[in-house]
Amino acid sequence: MTPSLKYGITAGLALSVYTLLLFLLGLDKSSAFGFIIYVILLSGMVLSVKEIRDNELNGFITFGEAWRKGLLISVYSGIVYALFMYIHLTFINEGYIEEMVLQAEEAYEEIGMSSTEIDGIMKVLRMVYQPSLLSIGTLIFNIIMGLILALIPAMIFKREAMEELS
Repeated sequence: MTPSLKYGITAGLALSVYTLLLFLLGLDKSSAFGFIIYVILLSGMVLSVKEIRDNELNGFITFGEAWRKGLLISVYSGIVYALFMYIHLTFINEGYIEEMVLQAEEAYEEIGMSSTEIDGIMKVLRMVYQPSLLSIGTLIFNIIMGLILALIPAMIFKREAMEELS
């Protein structure tokens, strides 16, 4: 198993366990704990890029290669996390989507939208807020975050071999 796959799956499982833990503790609606998701993803990237540089590439890695390896972690972890989110939203936390829709409806009422406008928006939200679509959104979000977060280990661990003079 490659380090990218190993750390990607591990990060995806850690994200899943963390999300489940927040749900079980009733903290899943608190945005105060959201940054930990980035820490988990970044940790997987750092560990993987360092292992690849030190063990597979004789201590050298270019910025671009390190960035690509970090991004690969986000893809692998995103797949695992998206599968978990589908299971979570379908079987574990079934009422979460309906809560999101009701909160949106209340927010639209508070800003003074008409009931006709709100009804139209709610129909669209109920079509879009499906476990499968939200899981795909989780994967896409993970990859987008990976594009950005992968810059950090790429900057930290880049070490290019010097070319020999002839």
